[in-house]
Amino acid sequence: MIGLMAAILAAPAAPVAVPAATTQAIFDAASSAVDKGDCAEALRQFGLLDGRAASRRPAVAAVVALRRGRCLVHVARLDEGQAALDTGLATIGDAPVYLADRVLALVARGEIAFHRFDYAAAARDFTAARTLAPPTERL
Repeated sequence: MIGLMAAILAAPAAPVAVPAATTQAIFDAASSAVDKGDCAEALRQFGLLDGRAASRRPAVAAVVALRRGRCLVHVARLDEGQAALDTGLATIGDAPVYLADRVLALVARGEIAFHRFDYAAAARDFTAARTLAPPTERL
């Protein structure tokens, strides 16, 4: 009996299948990380979305580009951030659901321009962000 028990305990365990995270779960985790200012985690999560079918939908791709762009700016990857923000802003549309993303992207793009001493471009983006933001919101 002891020998049987020892054999059972010594046998390798069957691998446990871990379900793959859904695209929505990855997007939510990345967005939550952006909101918390954890840009390293957000960028890692956004990277997992690359190539997934949902990320090829224009609205989703635009939101991902804007949120990724903000984090790229935060970690001082300004050229990549600029490209992502420009792409996202060009394709996001003007639906109210995207307002916060557009405003925050314009602020991030203004910060890039400011760091590059392009004060005219920075002023344009900051003014556009302030104009879009609801009157009760503070930037």
